[in-house]
Amino acid sequence: MFFRRYKKEFPCAPFYYFEFFPDSFGYGLVLWLYRPSAFKEVHKLILEQPQRWLKAVKACEKAGLTYECRDEYKKDMYPDAPEKLKPYLKAKNMSFVYYCQDMTRINTTGLIDELKKVFDTARPMYDFFIEAYDNMMKSGLINPNDFNRD
Repeated sequence: MFFRRYKKEFPCAPFYYFEFFPDSFGYGLVLWLYRPSAFKEVHKLILEQPQRWLKAVKACEKAGLTYECRDEYKKDMYPDAPEKLKPYLKAKNMSFVYYCQDMTRINTTGLIDELKKVFDTARPMYDFFIEAYDNMMKSGLINPNDFNRD
């Protein structure tokens, strides 16, 4: 289940999600783009606002979310960047995730309360992603018409 902006007007927008499998469930916050080159706008914002970025990462950690990147640049794109930012500056896409194998929790109202609290606590990262995304939209890196299938 995705919690996101309207897809046709805001393709590739950051989103919160919840998913379940036969033996586990998970949730998190994601920014995945079809064009990895567009993700450089996130890198730019990280470099311009490193303290804000690190506070947003801490907020995700406080929420119980773990950084995950499945697609990275092999080459160091920002050799002069501070070391603590480098893991994030390699990313072509990224997410902050939580997975659980305790399936007894999936059928409780407590899980709904947990999701609300996690998503609220991780809000600084969502706001960071949204700012980068809005910059991509304004600059034309993401154009909703490119994704129109009509």
